[in-house]
Amino acid sequence: MKKNSVAISSSYKTQLSDSYYMSIQMRLDGLSFSVLDPVNNAVLAIGNADFGIVDEMFSRHEEFVLKEEIFKSNFKSVIVSIESRSFSMVPKALFEMEHAADILRFIGCHISKDDKVLANNIEMVGGVLVFAVPNFLYYFLQTQYSDVRVLHQTEPIMQAALLKRDNDKKKAVMHTVFSSDGVTIVIVEQNKLKLCNKFKYKEVNDLVYIIIYTLEQMGLNNDSTKIVMSGDIEIGDARIELVKRFAHNVSVAQLPDYFSYDVRIPEPEHKYVNLLNLNICV
Repeated sequence: MKKNSVAISSSYKTQLSDSYYMSIQMRLDGLSFSVLDPVNNAVLAIGNADFGIVDEMFSRHEEFVLKEEIFKSNFKSVIVSIESRSFSMVPKALFEMEHAADILRFIGCHISKDDKVLANNIEMVGGVLVFAVPNFLYYFLQTQYSDVRVLHQTEPIMQAALLKRDNDKKKAVMHTVFSSDGVTIVIVEQNKLKLCNKFKYKEVNDLVYIIIYTLEQMGLNNDSTKIVMSGDIEIGDARIELVKRFAHNVSVAQLPDYFSYDVRIPEPEHKYVNLLNLNICV
């Protein structure tokens, strides 16, 4: 394991855990979590583990959950987002659960009998997000927590983007969320979802091309469209600096201001923005 850190506030009371919300974000190469006290709207605990390698079987994630003491408590709500490469958005009116796996196969995803295909309604966009996770991971979470919600990693990104009201409603916002093997791009304009997709790239120049080309294809103005970066990317990273040379309104994501923080959020803070936004999906 590359990095393993857990910070718990003195305000955290184990005997009150059944009134807290636990959020868990399972990335392909790591895991992070937070605990929210919904009464005071305060983040009481946060933790992170970077495994250093991609683990698509999620065995290291299970090991981390089993070993860390904080996961053994009972919580009022447990919500888990999983980074799955196999996902798609389908209009709600056209969706039928019995064809969910076929939808993923149609777009080139390899779905086997060892996969659990899930479908979550995204009411704000009138769509259904279909995705696949390993069967054993799904049932592991079900056995660990009696009432757990399993989401795709893009759901808190979309929910937060659609809930946030920009002062200038005409401006579009491109959210670029970095992970170990690519970047997820979510675009919202006038409170409507225009795009949600994940792109792989090898070189920094490829990333710049993806962003600028996507702006052009969506018919968005480079000067006025906000590009907000978050996830697995460091401050001063070459990717940020090069994108800034070609895009004109680039910033890193800030911590959600609708929570208070009784524990220090590790640097870089934007790595945890989408984890914390899981709390609005409860």
